[in-house]
Amino acid sequence: MGWRRMTAAVLAAMTVTGCALRADRASRWAVEGATDAVEHRMYDSTLEIPNPGFYIVDLSTGRAETWLLKGRAAEDTDYALSEDGRWITLQGDGRIYWVNRETGEAFSWQPAELRLRATAPDRFLLEAVQDRAERLTFHVADGRFRLLQTLTADLGGQQAAGAAFSPDGTQVVLSTSREGQIEDTTADVRVYLVDLATRKVRDLGGPPEPEEGTVVSAELQPHADQLVVSYLVQGMEPTGHVWASSIVRLYSWQGELLAEYPVAGQGARPSPDGRLLVSYDDLGHFADAVVVTDLATGRPLFRVLNAWARGWTADAADLLLRVPAVGNFLVSREGGDLRPAPEVSHAGTPLVWRAGLEPSPDAPDRFLAGLAVVDGAGTVLRRIELPARDDWRIDNPRWGASGQEVAFTINPLIGQSSNEWGLPMPAAVQKPPFPDPYLLAVQDPQGDCLNLREQPSLQGRIIRCLPTGTRLAVADLSDAPVRLNQAWTCDEQHCWAWVRTEQGENGWVSLSTGIVVWAD
Repeated sequence: MGWRRMTAAVLAAMTVTGCALRADRASRWAVEGATDAVEHRMYDSTLEIPNPGFYIVDLSTGRAETWLLKGRAAEDTDYALSEDGRWITLQGDGRIYWVNRETGEAFSWQPAELRLRATAPDRFLLEAVQDRAERLTFHVADGRFRLLQTLTADLGGQQAAGAAFSPDGTQVVLSTSREGQIEDTTADVRVYLVDLATRKVRDLGGPPEPEEGTVVSAELQPHADQLVVSYLVQGMEPTGHVWASSIVRLYSWQGELLAEYPVAGQGARPSPDGRLLVSYDDLGHFADAVVVTDLATGRPLFRVLNAWARGWTADAADLLLRVPAVGNFLVSREGGDLRPAPEVSHAGTPLVWRAGLEPSPDAPDRFLAGLAVVDGAGTVLRRIELPARDDWRIDNPRWGASGQEVAFTINPLIGQSSNEWGLPMPAAVQKPPFPDPYLLAVQDPQGDCLNLREQPSLQGRIIRCLPTGTRLAVADLSDAPVRLNQAWTCDEQHCWAWVRTEQGENGWVSLSTGIVVWAD
């Protein structure tokens, strides 16, 4: 669980077209002090850790820290670290607990009564859980969960799906959503900008409805000089598969629309320096692609085929990528050649289970690889040693509040299968113009041809043999002889792609011979 970091100032009594906010009689404040319900434990060495649980290790001292709910086993408690690393969150016995790591103060509430919506270093915004959605009740608390203000908001019968604060904390951004209510013609996706000093509210609206698909939601991403809003667009193909794309809008903090453009795929997020945009595209249900776009202009700069982004290095010079079943790679922000990145070792006891390579938040050439801190060459700089317990597993090691802390969960070992499957093709960097829709090409160094078959099998009837240089598109899944969830499949001998030639012939080609490559 990762809570979005937000400044938490509150809207005073105000009325906005389509978004009426007004002060109301305070509802019941259901947050309670709970310091006596939690226990803090410190271990001078990670080798002293005795039981499963959630731990944070200080790399400079080697000490380990954990928090427990009194009278409750750690494995029966859900743990998380707040995004800024200052709070431990625990969920158990029907309550949610937030514990300040520095002071030891703890606070709790029931999830059936309150929902945490936003956090900031000294503010919390919680929403009262209500049966009626017409008027939403929000509570604002200070950094010690002392109630500051209660207000209600009428968003035209819709929930406040998103909330964020400007980096300087002087403005609030709110959004609504159509998620779960696509057929509701009254539902709308809108964004509002609120100036807390003047109480002036600007309805920034939303993008025009696209020719295909529906705008479903808006993701708010504040940056120092502008507000980035990524609108998710979804539609359904005849096969029942859902496709996704994005519309990005850039606003000044005065509410001026600076730019609007489409972006391939979904999940569009700015780089730490706010100059690039990274999104994820599904190319014909065949290959995942990381797309890097110039944030100011919307111009695609490059894409990496058959990869997922793990995050930027601390200086935003390189993007860390994961190629399923192959390994980790780095690509420069200019879209240079892929460079190998360190791998995560799962060997040893206890078993390191779910662990991906994580770039350090404050050192460009440093990564967390399971329980080891490594440099870009894979040299181990620091390793966290744990008791050699073969009945434990280590889940989700990640950085803590800084590059000097590592957090992880120890769980009882249950099962050991953790296979990673991926498209059996290498990752590749492409720059515009992209060769779509002809993603693939036949390229045999020996000059031989490649069989196009009616079935994905070496026994499948050969339609014809495709010569070197033939370009191939991913064929429409609705044209396949059987229902497909993706445009490739594997049997015991080969993996196969469902493709279409430039002459319009559909069929299967083998991906296991090395003859099918990414098109230039």
